[in-house]
Amino acid sequence: MRERAEVILGNIETGEGLEGRRFDAIVGVSVLHHVNMDLCLRNTFPLLVPGGRFAFSEPNMTNPQVWVTKNVRLVARRLHETEHETAFFQQRLRRLFERAGLSVETCEPFEFLHPATPRRLIPAVTRLERVLERTPARAIAGSIRIAGRRPG
Repeated sequence: MRERAEVILGNIETGEGLEGRRFDAIVGVSVLHHVNMDLCLRNTFPLLVPGGRFAFSEPNMTNPQVWVTKNVRLVARRLHETEHETAFFQQRLRRLFERAGLSVETCEPFEFLHPATPRRLIPAVTRLERVLERTPARAIAGSIRIAGRRPG
């Protein structure tokens, strides 16, 4: 693998702008919940070289706040959610990647720190987060991280 990253601008759903390219890695933060996953997995992920890596973090539908935001229209409008935005259940996200022939090495909920947490509370919330992530409460964390590789 190369020692430096190159950022490419392209359409992750259609593959437009990615033609003729091959990638060592495809990564994103809160990207996939905005796109049609079937198109994305069909048009972009096959561009990973064999052994190429992927890593994403996405909203966790099991989180009560995320669920309300995605399912209660009044809340969604107030928070400026777009109609096509979604969130993922952990096992469904894993299955999507695996059905696309990708090897998932980790797919787990994480992160209880909300973006609107007041700065002075961040240290306390971070300490609480470390405890919660070691309990069954982890299932309702705000995000899911998924990472793995293309076999080969």
